[in-house]
Amino acid sequence: MPVNGLLLTLTEDEKLAQDALLVVAGREDIELGERTGRWQPVVVETEGTRQSHEVHEWLQSVEGVLMVDVVFSSVSEPGEKVKSSDQEANQKAGERSRETDAELPSE
Repeated sequence: MPVNGLLLTLTEDEKLAQDALLVVAGREDIELGERTGRWQPVVVETEGTRQSHEVHEWLQSVEGVLMVDVVFSSVSEPGEKVKSSDQEANQKAGERSRETDAELPSE
């Protein structure tokens, strides 16, 4: 199930930007974050990668949205635990530590 963090760059025309956000907010698969100036973070959660691409393309077509940047992307199967890079690094470090301990001669 893809989850994407996107950053929308909105037009400087505030009326058009507000209209664009109303259109975007109407979709159930998009969650709006806190807007800062012309930048609107959104989270998109879809059933598959094809739908994720379609939402991205749709956002690019919304009048008032000038650019759509991907700032985060995760694709995982339902029920699959997603590990952060820190968790993976800690797990690998633990495995190396256990391997090193196993190689040490016992006293």
